[in-house]
Amino acid sequence: MLVGVYVDEHNVAQALVRTCDGDGQVRGPWLRGTLEQPTDAATDDAETQDGEAEDAWIGWRARGAHAAVDFPLLTPPAQWEIEFRGPRTLQDSYVYELTIADPSQNYVYNGSVTFDTKDLAGLQPGHVFTSRGAMSQAEFEDGAQEAC
Repeated sequence: MLVGVYVDEHNVAQALVRTCDGDGQVRGPWLRGTLEQPTDAATDDAETQDGEAEDAWIGWRARGAHAAVDFPLLTPPAQWEIEFRGPRTLQDSYVYELTIADPSQNYVYNGSVTFDTKDLAGLQPGHVFTSRGAMSQAEFEDGAQEAC
């Protein structure tokens, strides 16, 4: 499975999802944005910090299995019954992770991409940002086949 994000010609962030099986299903799609932490913000109470971060995400999530489709990143398919949190725009001070899992409950494979607004702004036209970095859409399609 390979997941990527890019900005289309209308300046709208888009998600690309490629599965490894023939049924085209995914489980638990989730766009989770967390406040970017400065590198000098280390704390002695890491457990408390992690617990606070767990509750402080913005974005959206959907539970259960759904059809694997490409979609506008901030407007996932309505039939996914999305739980939204926070603003419906990408925020400069956040790091986002788009995660999509295997539709079976054994999670044989999953796909994710971590990015921020600078990553998207730095993409050349026709390129996709993935866990492997920026690549052309053709390289993305080839990479999706290789990932399986």
